[in-house]
Amino acid sequence: MLQMLIVDDELEEREGILFLLQKYQFDISTTQAPNGKIALEYLQEHPVDILFTDVRMPFMDGLTLAKEALTIQPEIRIILFSGFSEFEYAKTAMSLGVREYILKPVNIQEFCTVIQRVCEEVLSRRMEKERDSQRLAYAREHLLYSLQWYSLPHAHGGRRSAIRSLFFVSVYQYATFGIQPRFLRTRRYWYC
Repeated sequence: MLQMLIVDDELEEREGILFLLQKYQFDISTTQAPNGKIALEYLQEHPVDILFTDVRMPFMDGLTLAKEALTIQPEIRIILFSGFSEFEYAKTAMSLGVREYILKPVNIQEFCTVIQRVCEEVLSRRMEKERDSQRLAYAREHLLYSLQWYSLPHAHGGRRSAIRSLFFVSVYQYATFGIQPRFLRTRRYWYC
């Protein structure tokens, strides 16, 4: 389940967003904050996937909150919504890395499209991270197995075979993950 933080100084707006999320059955757990300062404190203590924030609020505006949120949680997805369609807000938001900007009053179709797109991006990124960690775990296991096998006294070829094995494991890692070990760059091990 995804975690969303809804930030707006108007209670009706926060409840309206929450109502739409529930009505259209998005699998999102929500938390609400009445201003940017409280939201920032929450972000420092809790992981959040999506930050849905108003632009104009007391104490801290949405653009400042977005900038601070990205420093605390770099992978957070941010959706700004505002009653102002000023180009300057959109320009500043884009420079911060915010790609979603919804105007008030919220168009339901646009809202659903944006939420669906952001949820898919977050879930896709999660799956990619999980695949990368599985690949890395496999490569580590393979490397440890190879080191263990070729360091045993009964292994054929002794030290030369161990170095050759390291070479092939390293080539595999380089081809799979782009990891280039130091000894691969050293010429003396290339022709063992």
